[in-house]
Order: sequence, then structure tokens, then C-alpha cells
Amino acid sequence: MEAQGLQERFAKYRRETFGGIRQRPIGCYTILLLFVLLFFILLYFVLTAFVPRLDMLFTILFGWVLAGLSVCLLLYLWLKFKWVAVVVTLALAILWGVGLGRYLQGDGLLPLAGVVIFLLSLVAGGAVLLPGLYIVSGFLLPLADRRQRGKVFSFLQDYLSRTNFPAYVVVDALDEEDKVEERVSGNPFGFLAKGPGIVLTDCDHAVAISDGLKFKGVKGPGVIFTGYGDQIIRIIDLRPQLRAFPVEALTRDGIKIRVQAFTPFKIDARGRQPRLGEPLPYNKSAAHKAVLAQKMEHKGGEKKQCSWDDLPRMIAERALQNIISQYDFDDLYGPYQPGGEPPRKVIAGRLYKQVAAELEPLGIQLIGAGISDLEPADPQVYVERVRSWQADWARKIMLRQAEGQAEWLRMVERARAEAQANLILSLGRQLEELSIARTELHPETALNLLVSILEGLTRQEPTLGRVLPRETLQALIGLREALTE
Repeated sequence: MEAQGLQERFAKYRRETFGGIRQRPIGCYTILLLFVLLFFILLYFVLTAFVPRLDMLFTILFGWVLAGLSVCLLLYLWLKFKWVAVVVTLALAILWGVGLGRYLQGDGLLPLAGVVIFLLSLVAGGAVLLPGLYIVSGFLLPLADRRQRGKVFSFLQDYLSRTNFPAYVVVDALDEEDKVEERVSGNPFGFLAKGPGIVLTDCDHAVAISDGLKFKGVKGPGVIFTGYGDQIIRIIDLRPQLRAFPVEALTRDGIKIRVQAFTPFKIDARGRQPRLGEPLPYNKSAAHKAVLAQKMEHKGGEKKQCSWDDLPRMIAERALQNIISQYDFDDLYGPYQPGGEPPRKVIAGRLYKQVAAELEPLGIQLIGAGISDLEPADPQVYVERVRSWQADWARKIMLRQAEGQAEWLRMVERARAEAQANLILSLGRQLEELSIARTELHPETALNLLVSILEGLTRQEPTLGRVLPRETLQALIGLREALTE
């Protein structure tokens, strides 16, 4: 396992150093110069054997190649080990000065030849440096137009004289202050700079530029050239954004509700869709409006400047509070109406329409909007609402019971009335029959007749026995027994 770990570490080191040296400019030039040096050495041994006077020419060529290797070494040291580079640079400068002094102290043509060689080297180095910088400046940055090569070349010239404007790179970081990295330091208010400053962004970011006195608009993505005093005041992410935030609101009946809202949005692109190989589309006028619409937010006595991507949250929070204030608490938790939609879905739809209408003039396109479950801020509200609902249902039950009791009493009264009517009609018929038969009616006979009619009615109408008072039935039984005796 240890041997395998060492092998993996060595392979990783080789990939990061020797394996990628061909993909780095310094490594590429170093390899190229080594091959040129090897070619000159072979050519030197072949040609000087026949033409000895070519020694001076090869001396100059070897000097140039070794100077190139020294420059590559110095560049590598300056990038990786700064203090070592300082020491090596001073040592080479001292050696160069000592060598030049020895040539100047010589006799005859040798000092002049040495001076000429050194001067030719300097002139050749300068002649190669400037055209080389101009050629390389077209490949250092992803320029949209090759005619911008002159601006990059001017920046490199200013960098050599340390009078350049700064160069920034926009990275994809979480916090706004971490998205801008200064890759090349400089003074944005330098008067000696002839070229522009540089801002490099990826395909999904743009920057808002201002010189402190005038807002110069939103530029990018890609390579952006800045002028005197220009600074980045805001990074604009062109990708769709999503913000989720809690909202507290009061219902119409004064109950505090807590809900989680979310709003996806982006800079308005006027309907243009992304294409492969091109930056994300956006409307510069819309981005301009979004940056200018930034507001100051006051919380707890503190002032905080809100970015353009905070505007949807601020507007949606206010809109949602206004919408919820139009509902009672029971409306939010009530059963669905036949053919209707849940209250949460209705509120989300109203929220989207209202926020989208307010964000459109600000250059921001709202993609959607939604809310989570509506919950009371105080959980004790659930208990209180259950008690309220319980009292309401108890009241409804008592009303139903009272209605049933009243209906039962009406039925009893109706049965009693019908029994009295039947009793009177039966007694009348019996008396009519006795009158027709001219039979003498004694009190005992009339009483017996009444008892018989009542007993017959109770047998024919079972409900009559239930509605007649218990004392009445007992009195009838007592009369029957008395007549029998």
C-alpha cells in the first residue's frame, strides 16, 4: 500500500510538472530553445571543422540561446520562487557587468568587438521583444476581435514600465466581494499609462463599470477594456438565479403567519435563447436598469445597499404580505371549494403576477414564484383554533338537538289532538246509535261506554298509549274494575 501511494504521488507530480510542461508557455519555449541549442552544437562541430572563422557567429548564436534559456529560468523563478529569482537576477546582472568590464579593459579590437557583441545582443533582444509581445498579445486573451490586439500590446508595454492600469478576473464565488480577483496590480488613476486596463469574465458574467463620476454601463462577457479611474461596481450573474426567503405576515383577523417563499429570476434577455459556443444572452439596457434600481435597505437602524439580485426578494416579500392580509386564518386552512383551487396555489399565482409586473420595468425577468405551507408563527394558535372549532361544533350540535326536541314535541301534540278527535267522534257515534235505538242511558252505561271506547282506541292506535299520561291509563283500569264489581 505504501509503495502504491508513493507511485501515485510520483505520477501526480510528473503530471503537474513534466507532463504539463508542453502546455505552458515557459515550458514550451524552454523545450524549443533546448532543441535549437542541440542543433547549433551539432552544426558548430560540422561547420567549424571546414570554416574556422565561423567561431564568432556561433558564439553570438550560443549567447542568444543561452540568454533565452536564462530568461525562461528567470520567468519560472519569478512565478514560483520570488526571493530566489531576485538573487539569481542580481547574480546574472553582476556577471554581465563584470564581463562587459573585462572586454572594455582589453587592448586592440577585442574590447570593441565585445562592446559590439553586447550592443548587438541588446538591440536584437529589443527587436525581438517588441514584435514578439505584439504577436503574443493576440493569443494571451480570448479576444472577440483581433483588432483589439493593439490594446493588449499597449497594456503589456505599460506593464513593462510599471505604469499599467490593473487587470482583474471575475471568478464564480459565492460572495460578491470574492468574485473579483486582481491578477495584475496597477494604479487605476495613473497618468502615465498609455494602454487600457483589463477585466476578464467567463461566459455567464458581466460587470458594471463606473469611474466614480459617470456610470459607463454594463459590459461583457469576455475581455473588457477599462480606462482612467474605471472600477467595477457590481458583478452581474447572467445565469438564472433562485432566492428563497422567509416571510412573516398578518392575516385579516390579526394572526401572524410564517411562510417560505422562492423566486427564480434572471436579467431580461428579450426572448433570446442561449446558443452553444456563445455567451449567455442578455439585454444591456435591462442590465443597466437593474443596476440603477439598486436600493438602500433599512433594518434595525442600519443601512445596507441591496444588489440588483435582492430586488425580487424585497418586492416579493412586500407583495406576499399584502396578499395574505386579505385572507382570514380559517380561509387559509379551510376545505377546498368545489371546482376551486387550494388557497396556497391561488396565493402563489397572485404573487407571480404582481412581482413579475413590478420587476419588468427594472429589467429583471421573473421565471416563477411559489410558497411553502402556510403556518402560524405561534404553534399555540393551533390549540386555540381547535378549541374555537370545538365550541362552534358543540353549538351546532345543541341547535340540532333542540330542533329535534321541538319536532318531537310537535309530533306528540299532533298525536294527542288526533286521539282527542277520534275519542270525540267514537263517543258521538255510540251515542247516536243509542239514540236511534231509544235505549235508556244510565250513568254506569255511559261510563262503561267511554272506557270501552278509550281501550279500543289504544288498541287501534299504538302511539296513543305512548302519548297518554300514565295516570290516565291507570284511571281507566281502575274504572273498569269498579264497573265489573
